[in-house]
Amino acid sequence: MIRIEKLNKSFFSKAGLVQALSDIDLAVEPGEFFVLLGPSGSGKTTLLRCVAGLERPDSGEIALGTRIAFSSYRHLFMPAEERKVGMVFQSYAIWPHLTVFENVALPLTQGRGRPPKAQVRERVREALRLVEMDDYVARPAPLLSGGQQQRVALARALAVNPQVLLMDEPLSNLDARLREEVRSKMKALAVSLGITVLYVTHDQVEAMVLADRVAVMARGKILQVGAPGELYRSPLNPRVAEFFGSMNWLGGEASDGRRVRTEIGILELNPQAPCSGRVVVGIRPEDVRLSPTSTHVENELIGEIRSATFLGDQVIYEISVQGKLLLARAMSDSDALRGKVFVHFPRARIALFPETASLPGEAQS
Repeated sequence: MIRIEKLNKSFFSKAGLVQALSDIDLAVEPGEFFVLLGPSGSGKTTLLRCVAGLERPDSGEIALGTRIAFSSYRHLFMPAEERKVGMVFQSYAIWPHLTVFENVALPLTQGRGRPPKAQVRERVREALRLVEMDDYVARPAPLLSGGQQQRVALARALAVNPQVLLMDEPLSNLDARLREEVRSKMKALAVSLGITVLYVTHDQVEAMVLADRVAVMARGKILQVGAPGELYRSPLNPRVAEFFGSMNWLGGEASDGRRVRTEIGILELNPQAPCSGRVVVGIRPEDVRLSPTSTHVENELIGEIRSATFLGDQVIYEISVQGKLLLARAMSDSDALRGKVFVHFPRARIALFPETASLPGEAQS
C-alpha cells in the first residue's frame, strides 16, 4: 500500500544543513498498522509529512497503492488533496467556531470533488458513528473534552474514505487513562475497517500495543523494522533495545564467544553469541532474577538492595553489584527483598553488541 524508496529530505537551520531523512526504504502492507518510533528529531514526523504531501522530499520515490505520489526520477509531485489519505495531527486541529458535524464535514465541503449534501451528511454521520460520537453532532467544539476532540479529528480523517490513514502522535495530549482507552478503540477500528495506518509516536508502549510492525528511527535513518516482540527480544543495536524498554548496560570483553568479562564479573553466554573483543552487554530489568538465598546457577552474583520502588503491580529494585547500580523488576505480590541478595543473569536473556555500536542517548521528528 505504501512504498518508499531512497527517500531523502534536508532542511536549512541556523546550525546549517540538517539531513532529516537519509535514503529511507520502507514498505507498508495493505491493512497493516505500521508505527514509526523514535525520539524527537529522528525524522519520523518528516517522513509522515512527505507521505501526506505536506513536505516535498529532495529525492526518492513514494507510491500509494498503484499511484506514484512523488518521484524525483519522474519529476512528479502529487498534491496532498489528491493523495486520498486521511491525517490526524497531534494538536487535533479542531476549529473552535464550528460544531462537531461541521468540523468533520469540512474536508468534504471544501475539497475539489465536493459530494452532494446528502452524501456529505451520510459520510459524516457514519464517521461519527465509527468513533462513537454520533450523539454529539450539534455540539460546539469548545464544549468537547480532549478525548472527544481526538475522536472528532479521527472521524474527520475517516470521512474522506482514505486509502491510508496517517496519524502524528494523536494521543500525546491525553492523560494516561484516557490514552489507554482511546488507543484500544483506535486499534479495533483500524482492524474492523481493514484500513492501512502509518502512525508516529515516541512512546514504545504505544508502539507495542498498536503496531503490527514498527520501524525504529534515529537521525533520519531506519535502524530496524519488525514486529514488536522481535524488536524487544532481538534488537540489532543498543538504541533499538533502549527504545523498547529499560536496559542495564555493562562494558566488557568477550573472549571465546562463550563468556564475557564485565565490570561486575564473568558472565556465561549462549554459544551462538557472535561478538568478540570489546563489547556492550545489556539485560532488561525484568530478566534480572533476585533471591534471598543462592540458587547455585551460573551467572549468579552477590548484590545489595539500595532502594525499592512500589508501582502497584510491580516493584523496581535498585541493586549494587560490585559497585555497579543495576535495576531489577519483580511482581509486587512476591516477597519483599532487602539487604544482601543473589542476582542471577540468565544467559538466554543477555544481549551482546560490539563496542562500536552506538549507545542510547544519541538524538536528532
